[in-house]
Amino acid sequence: MASNPIVNIFRVKELRDRLFYTLFILAVFRLGSVLTMPGIDANVLIKYFDDLAAQNNNAFASYMDFFVGGAFSNFSIFMLGVMPFISMQIIMQLAVIIFPGLKRISQEDGGQRKIAQYTRIGTIIVCVIQAWGVTVYAESIPGCVLIENAAAFKALAILTVTTGSMVTVWLGDQITARGIGNGISMMIFAG
Repeated sequence: MASNPIVNIFRVKELRDRLFYTLFILAVFRLGSVLTMPGIDANVLIKYFDDLAAQNNNAFASYMDFFVGGAFSNFSIFMLGVMPFISMQIIMQLAVIIFPGLKRISQEDGGQRKIAQYTRIGTIIVCVIQAWGVTVYAESIPGCVLIENAAAFKALAILTVTTGSMVTVWLGDQITARGIGNGISMMIFAG
């Protein structure tokens, strides 16, 4: 009798637990991808993006939605996904090559941990910049922003989107540590 690999996954307790853990984290990610951030009128967004789609004028939103599973057009709390982290990883890899001081740090004992920490800090900076851009975009959509105080909306949106992106990176790390596969890649796949 031939052994079925799918059935065998569920026979091994550790593998089964890792699979269910990964699926749970991915479900949390998908839930966060549909939760609209505070201060945004979701109905106005739906109409706005439907109108853009009818005009074939939504290439940017479609591109962003491709990587975050529709979270961008929802202006969700996970709308940036893991993309700021990936961008910062690429920047840090180039910086290690360009700057001798960073190269020395990366080659020291515990240097990779320091580079990873710098990457996380840089990710927050990238998130804040991208989140600010999102607030400008949201304010350009008539009736989209429900909060009248522009500074309060910007602060709330930047905090929400930056936190959402960092939570997404953390969820990816949890999949890597206790789930199946590379967590960041799984988050992109889930998008």
